[in-house]
Amino acid sequence: MMNQGSLALEAALDEALRDNHVPEGFRDTIRRLVFDPHSDWRVCCGSQCEPCVLPMGRAVDQVRASIGWEAPE
Repeated sequence: MMNQGSLALEAALDEALRDNHVPEGFRDTIRRLVFDPHSDWRVCCGSQCEPCVLPMGRAVDQVRASIGWEAPE
């Protein structure tokens, strides 16, 4: 059974994936990155990867804002 925090996280993931055009198959990756304090994965290599880390980063930021979580500095 999911608690309120889990439900809020899943709803935030739904919205962020849709808004940033990140395929559903990357849901677990986005969920993990939301709580990952490191940001070295955010560097775009310019190789037109699909999906690019830029929309994935926007999705992560949107989820964090939605659930009120900030990565430690």
